[in-house]
Amino acid sequence: MNKLKIAIAGTFRPIFQGDMKGVLDESIRKLSMLSIELDFDFIPITKGMETIEDAYSVKKQLDEEGADFILLQNSSFADGSMLMPFLDSKANLGIWAVPEPSDSGPLPLNSLCATNLYMSIPGRYAKDYNKSIKWFFGSPSDPEFVLRFVITVNALKAIKSLSQTKILMLGDIAPGFYNLTSDAVKIKEIFNVDIIKVELDELYDEYKSVENINRDNKINEIISQSSDVKTSKEAINKSAILEDALQNLVSRYDVKAVGIQCWPDIPQKLGVMVCSTVGRLIENGVMMACEGDIMGSLSMLVLEYISGNKPMLMDLSSWDKKNDSVYAWHCGNIPKSWYNEDGFVLENHFNRKTIGMVRNGYLKDCKVTTLRLFENDRTALIAGGSFYQKDLPRYKGVGGWMKDLQINGESVSGYDFMNTILVNKVQHHLAYINTDITDVLNEFCAWLNIKPLSNLSYKNYLQLPQ
Repeated sequence: MNKLKIAIAGTFRPIFQGDMKGVLDESIRKLSMLSIELDFDFIPITKGMETIEDAYSVKKQLDEEGADFILLQNSSFADGSMLMPFLDSKANLGIWAVPEPSDSGPLPLNSLCATNLYMSIPGRYAKDYNKSIKWFFGSPSDPEFVLRFVITVNALKAIKSLSQTKILMLGDIAPGFYNLTSDAVKIKEIFNVDIIKVELDELYDEYKSVENINRDNKINEIISQSSDVKTSKEAINKSAILEDALQNLVSRYDVKAVGIQCWPDIPQKLGVMVCSTVGRLIENGVMMACEGDIMGSLSMLVLEYISGNKPMLMDLSSWDKKNDSVYAWHCGNIPKSWYNEDGFVLENHFNRKTIGMVRNGYLKDCKVTTLRLFENDRTALIAGGSFYQKDLPRYKGVGGWMKDLQINGESVSGYDFMNTILVNKVQHHLAYINTDITDVLNEFCAWLNIKPLSNLSYKNYLQLPQ
């Protein structure tokens, strides 16, 4: 994928007596180092912009070079006309104020005033400018500036990665799962992601075409990942064939994620459950979502792009009100890295006792962030908690109890957690990642004009969605 391109340009007004060139030079030096650490392409404009003609020229250059994010540094004060060319740029904008270098005498730079001026022009004067702009303050080595900048980089990298991504819709949604219906046009409009629709018949044809290839090595690999095997060699072989068939479709259509109609047709037609294969494909970088859940697979992609870790997609299936915890569960379709030290057992599906296979086990202890994106109303659920080892109840498949519940970083009770989800009509699939990326997800949403849900406190009366 193409890297994120970040540019910096500084405004100069020579009447001010501070070392504006020194400020810009040091900022370029520091951002150049960060570009290596954070893996983005850096476009520094080394000459300060003193005139409106300079600003137009720099804007034109950066558009031609394909800058995704332009950091306009007020290396010194310059009037608002210097901002105007950049409001026509394709790039997202940040405005950066720097500290004054002295404590007395003539104001050296008046940088903060310029940033205040620039941040208030869009919406107050340039009312047609409808994109967000992020402000920054600090020296380039200030830890608070660096943290704020890193969050921006990670959010914009995810957005750029999505714009280069396609998702495969394989079959339809599972029967009756109407809440997983998605709108490909709106997904393209908001996330710039293309959805490719393919019927299950193409998977069946691919399965037949690879069915007779020897795959003893893959079968041994599948077995070696498990802590025990309680299914047949035939079931493992069918899962291996299915994995190859799905991987071929992924390569054919050049997709990074798949929403698959995993039942009832596939087990009826091929005599194999998709569950364990889904876990293996996620491990290999293909974000697979069960039951045709396109927005679930897209939510997983965002978590992976931001964290670099492999996500999972789970139901909420039980609620312990005494312990203020909820039970995340699914059939047994997640990456090995999510299981506790006991690992998982390869078994036939608990509801289809003669058909394999699932990864039966229990989730490890870890702090998580959970995400559900919605394309129909530009909102999102950002939540979280901590999985912990709770003896009972436990159910066949894969699951775990989650406590220390949060809605968008706010600690909440189990009542509030479930109320926020149920009243706001959040779908039953949530994507999880085993790290706290709440801040980055909020910025990701802000750039795309998506509003994260806030906590909706539990009440005994009927409540309306936010």
